[in-house]
Amino acid sequence: MVECIAERDLDAPFGKVWALLRNFGDLSWYEGPERVEVLGEGPGQMRRIHIPGLEATVEEVLTSIDDEGYSIRYHVKKGDLVPFDDYHATATITDLGDGKSHARWHATYGPGGMPEEDAVSLMQGNYTTMLDMLERAAARP
Repeated sequence: MVECIAERDLDAPFGKVWALLRNFGDLSWYEGPERVEVLGEGPGQMRRIHIPGLEATVEEVLTSIDDEGYSIRYHVKKGDLVPFDDYHATATITDLGDGKSHARWHATYGPGGMPEEDAVSLMQGNYTTMLDMLERAAARP
């Protein structure tokens, strides 16, 4: 198993960051997907992410929402666009006060045949981009 942790302080208010993250089916803040298909609601909900120009999708399933600990857990189904096995992630938001938040993603997964350092590097890059977009969307008035 590979472990990947990405975290940083965001110049965005906690309430807005948590609202975006908590609404698992809405990825309007995440630039890139052509569309997101939502199946179900609450834990067990799946978001099927359609990437422009590709027939394959990424399927992410919400495992839990913790409104007291401000975290969500989800797993990703392996497919054509997801090379990893048994991918599970927890995203946690912390209020730093003064209009700032701290976001932390912790994921574990099997590297799916690629070298472990490449599997971690790939996800670190994805998380960096995602955190940029989350911060930008939550900082909007």
